[in-house]
Order: sequence, then structure tokens, then C-alpha cells
Amino acid sequence: MRLLSQSLAITQNVEYSNTIKASKSILLTCTYNVITKDRCVIADMNFCAHVNEVLIEYSYEQGCTCPLMGILDSDEKAIIKYPKNPQGILALISEFFSNKIAEIAGLSIPTWGITTIDENTHFNQQPRKKYTHYYGCCFYSKYLPKLAPASARTIKQVTNRTEFCKMILIDALVFNTDRHSTNVLISFQKNQHPNMFSIDFTHALGGPDNDIETLAIGDYESPIFWRENYDFYTLLLADKSSVTKDVLLSESSYL
Repeated sequence: MRLLSQSLAITQNVEYSNTIKASKSILLTCTYNVITKDRCVIADMNFCAHVNEVLIEYSYEQGCTCPLMGILDSDEKAIIKYPKNPQGILALISEFFSNKIAEIAGLSIPTWGITTIDENTHFNQQPRKKYTHYYGCCFYSKYLPKLAPASARTIKQVTNRTEFCKMILIDALVFNTDRHSTNVLISFQKNQHPNMFSIDFTHALGGPDNDIETLAIGDYESPIFWRENYDFYTLLLADKSSVTKDVLLSESSYL
């Protein structure tokens, strides 16, 4: 965001401090236009044209966006967030933007993309009209079986502990204020070493309540960011072999 603001300031010959609002507005407008199209094929991004079937409708207690589990036309299961979820369209914007940043940085995340729910999506043999509020262009992440929430015990078993610093830095970069143990999952696949996956960036970019002011009030320096993520980061910091000053400096320089 700061780089975008600085670039705008240079090209428009205006003060950097006056371009925060403009840059956030551009980001929201561009991403909103991408996500709200009925069908959208975007270069350099995983894309599945359609959700064939919805298997599970999760409650608010299971996830604040009340996500769905469905089957894509690739026959893969996925967790799906739809435009009219309880947190609104900005939740999808946060997911889209933050997952792209995480992907570029090499953080382990489930395969993700944009897909569509429409009148041809099967909903457990119930009347389709009941489910029209799910219709639209949605965000999905591939379902990973045999998962456990991160804990002091499971964290010690993962093979990608070197990503601890990267996770903290990316959360800071996108101002994600919802990093806790159930948003970091450990995959225990047969004949594979346990791996850690970061999920759920709904509360990035200031969260569902964000607006063009959000990223102008402190970003990663904000006490809100550290307070909300404190418990999980403390868990990571306990692994002193993986979270060191040198690794943080190296990763931050790369990012």
C-alpha cells in the first residue's frame, strides 16, 4: 500500500500523505470490479469456472463469513465464500488480495481462486430459489483433509517452520488482525511430513469494517495488529530456532 501510494505521489507530483486514500480507493475499486463480475477469467491466477454442488453450509459460529463446502467442476472439494456473506463483499476483496501477496511471497496456503455459484449449482436437492443469496462470483480455497489446529505440540512437528517469520511479516504487510490457532492448520497426510498452512484473510486490510481510511491509521505499527495476534505469535516465538532476528531481517528484505 505504501509503495502504491508513493508511486501515485511521484506520478501525480503530490504529497505521499495525500495519496493514502486514493491508493486504497483504487485497490478496492479494481478488486471489487474483478470479484463482482458474473464470471471472470483472470490471467496468472487459479480459476475454476463453476461450483457444481454445495455440500455443507457452515454456521456463523463455524466461521464469520458462513462459508460453504462445495465441489468444483474439477471434482475437487473447496471452501467457498460468496459475495453476500455476513461480512460483505470486502471479505472477498481481503481474501483475494492477501492470498495473492502470500502466494507471491511463497507462504504455504491452500490452492485458491475465483469461482461461480449460479442456478446450475446443485444444493442437496432443495428448491434452488432458497439459495439465490449464494449466487455470484465467489472466492474459494481448496479443501485440505486431515487437518489439526496449530498448537504448541503440532507446531513442533511441521517441516515448514522456517515460514514462521514470513507469516508474521505478511500478516503485518496486509494488516491481518485475525491470526490465531484455528486459522493456521497442520496437515497430516499419509506418507507425508506434517505441513503448516495459513488460511482466512477475511480480517486483512482492516477487516470487514475497512474503508479508505483503514490503512492510514498505523498499519503494522498499530497496537491493534499486535494485540489481536499476540497469543498465536507468542506460540511461534517460543520456537526460538525458527524465529530469529536474522531470519526476520532476511524475509523482510525479500518482501
